[in-house]
Amino acid sequence: MNPYAPPEAELADLSAQETHFKDAPASTRLAVWLLLVSMGVGLVDLALAPVPAALWAAIAIDCIVVGFIFAMAKGKNWARVTFLLLFLLGLLGLVMMPEQLLQGGALSMAVMAIQSGLQLVAIVLLYLPGSNAWFRGKGQQG
Repeated sequence: MNPYAPPEAELADLSAQETHFKDAPASTRLAVWLLLVSMGVGLVDLALAPVPAALWAAIAIDCIVVGFIFAMAKGKNWARVTFLLLFLLGLLGLVMMPEQLLQGGALSMAVMAIQSGLQLVAIVLLYLPGSNAWFRGKGQQG
């Protein structure tokens, strides 16, 4: 045996560890669907109410959030954590700038309340023990 030879390690086959949404716990699947419904509600509001910012910016942000949702559906823990942080920053923004809420009108305020409620329930579901175990076991590859 060569004392200078590097140690040999067996490499795991990452393709065998591919994460499928159908294998996720029910809480994770429900959370992903709630987040998609929340995005749909936001798109309806976007179509009905004028956007105070540039329309392209709102669409770009929605696309990024949908990307996070699909990453969560694949078991990517970083997407779950990032979404939680963005949600908390959004809540902080609402508390710090309440006059922005009033500019959108009653419809926008109702949509924001519905979206926030759906997202809060989804976040709770994403951090239940079954979801935690799934994200830790399946989502660490990337």
